[in-house]
Amino acid sequence: MVLFVIFCPIVAAILIMIGAPARKMAVAASVLTLGATLLLLASFSPEQHDFQEVTSFPISSEWHLSFTTGIDGLSLALVLLAAIVTVAAVWFAGKIDKYQNAFYACLLFISGGAIGAFASLDLFFFYAFHELALIPTFLLIGIWGGGNRVAAAWKITIYLAIGSFILLLGLILLYQSVPTASRSFDIRALKAAASLGQISGDAQRHIYLLLLIGFGILTSLFPFRVMHIGYIFLGIASASILGVTGAVVLMFAHGLSIALLFALAGELRKRTGTLVFEELGGLAKVMPFAGLAFGLGAFAAIGLPGFANFAGEIMIFFGAFKNGWEIGRFHIFQIATVLALWGMVISTVYMLRAYRKVFMGALNERWTGLVDLRSALRVPVTLLVGALLCYGFFPQSFVRMTTPAFRTYLTANK
Repeated sequence: MVLFVIFCPIVAAILIMIGAPARKMAVAASVLTLGATLLLLASFSPEQHDFQEVTSFPISSEWHLSFTTGIDGLSLALVLLAAIVTVAAVWFAGKIDKYQNAFYACLLFISGGAIGAFASLDLFFFYAFHELALIPTFLLIGIWGGGNRVAAAWKITIYLAIGSFILLLGLILLYQSVPTASRSFDIRALKAAASLGQISGDAQRHIYLLLLIGFGILTSLFPFRVMHIGYIFLGIASASILGVTGAVVLMFAHGLSIALLFALAGELRKRTGTLVFEELGGLAKVMPFAGLAFGLGAFAAIGLPGFANFAGEIMIFFGAFKNGWEIGRFHIFQIATVLALWGMVISTVYMLRAYRKVFMGALNERWTGLVDLRSALRVPVTLLVGALLCYGFFPQSFVRMTTPAFRTYLTANK
């Protein structure tokens, strides 16, 4: 089933490239991928701490390389996120004016690459799947982006390539740091080697630094980013079960809420030709459902109780506040948590300001003829909002699924 979830969007992308009906194939593939992911979710056993649904195909005995996939609670959560966002993205895209087949193929390649990276147990294929999404990202921005799209495409590609190169150096160093007899790209084998002390302390520090910078660039944590990615990093850095669990919940919730906000912003731009606040205003009068959906997305991003974002942020703040290290009488994580709380204030201000400028106030006469989101576009909105509310009101089901994946790595705050 894991292999189907990975390769369904990739195979569909290839079929679209050779002439299959683009939109119909993309919708079918994304819905099938989500359906298969939900079956994985239903059959997943949270009590089992090891990887599940493992399949392995040897590639090279000399390099100890194999195409191995499997899921634990953490990877399943991210696969589910990718599947939901793919359905929403395909549904919102609609009819593309130029190169429609190429557009949907790129979208599905990105989806397949993300899911493959999340489900890979071999670092070689983890990196390969991750890189699979780089070229389609360049094409999507460069061909179908807005103004100055070519320059933006090159900038984001160079930025991601730098992060990928640093990440690759870290992975190579990790592979080389293990004794020859134990070398492998398999995550489980590398974990065993580390637990047996086969990776020296100096090597671990260098590997950690490279992976931190590489992943930090790829997630836009570096050179500087505040708000949600910073919260996630704070939760992981706390090395507490509560903080790391909150980071996973926030990864999932942030992905959904940002997808919702970007989808609605894209739809508004498609209809009005602008996203400038001063040119909009009062749109809730003619687009009440869009106004409601954007408001729910903004409230989720702020971290309003009832949404999954709130559950994740609260767990991060409590986990970070209770754990971490001290320098003299100063508890670094308590200070960091207090500073991070101001991010919620800032995000509340700019989200509510955006909502007020776009949807409240007097309606600009230019937009009196706008129509609300049609029924077809309400489906992905309902899917995204429903997932945010489901795990917002019932976060325990998500916590039960994800916590065993990293419980054995953590000793603090058990």
